[in-house]
Amino acid sequence: MKQIISAILSVFMALLLTLEIQAQGMAVNNDSSPPHSSAMLDVKSNDKGMLIPRMTAVQRGLIAAPVTGLWVYQTDGASGFYYYNGSTWTLLGSDNLGNHTATTNLNMATNSINNANNVTATGVATLGGNAYPTTTGTSGQALTTNGAGLLSWTPAPSGATTQLHVITTTAQTLMIAGPGFPSTPTIVNFGTATIAPTAGIGTWDATTDTYTVGASGAGWYFVEALFMGDLSASGGSTVYIEVNGVVDNLNDVYGLFFNNGFISSAAGIRARSNAYGIRYLNAGDNLRVVGHSISSVIGSALNISKGAHFIIIKMH
Repeated sequence: MKQIISAILSVFMALLLTLEIQAQGMAVNNDSSPPHSSAMLDVKSNDKGMLIPRMTAVQRGLIAAPVTGLWVYQTDGASGFYYYNGSTWTLLGSDNLGNHTATTNLNMATNSINNANNVTATGVATLGGNAYPTTTGTSGQALTTNGAGLLSWTPAPSGATTQLHVITTTAQTLMIAGPGFPSTPTIVNFGTATIAPTAGIGTWDATTDTYTVGASGAGWYFVEALFMGDLSASGGSTVYIEVNGVVDNLNDVYGLFFNNGFISSAAGIRARSNAYGIRYLNAGDNLRVVGHSISSVIGSALNISKGAHFIIIKMH
């Protein structure tokens, strides 16, 4: 009889314990403290650890339909704690980054990236304030900067190269000079270039007769403009080179030189005027040739056969 009553009491106490566990969670400890209210299982010890299932890689692979978040310890191969992420088993604690896809920028703070075998980029590769090209340069090219942090591939320095040569082939009359030099000089109409600028270094606009330095074209340049005009009709002409719309802007480096002369020929007396100088040009700078008559009347014509020349040479 006593054994029956004892069995009934044991079952009753087990039921009460089950209800308490279901309501509050389970505590495993040696000080009889209750589980934390936020935990279903609260394990506490000062001298013991907790063991989760241990198995080999083969045994782990035989787990049928593992639930996301399942956790085991693998004892062979690349041993360690593995969790199932919903599609594959992932080893925990193997490194700090791993073979993952970042979902935000990686901020290294004041830390360094050491022993990197390779760093690749498909967008803009920025390092130290400089934006590097992400394409592979061709043989003989060199990286150049526009002075504002943008680097690009350009032909390697190999001596000076002519970037532009244009010649006017039509007669053109120039305005006379007036007070307030340069007094609205005439823009010389050249048209199509006989030697066109190298791609990336510069461009020539035949509509506005303007040369513009390209994104990779910053550097030292020699520029020259030459006029040939007839004096027999209404006098000669004087040439100037504008940089960014300013006539005397070329004077700030090595000076801008002007030369006016007269040439005798069987066809009559002709006037010659040329301006030239050396100048450092930045990406986006634009140049054009302007001039005016040295006569007191409008109508100093550029000679059709001699015309006017505009030459730009990139110095490496």
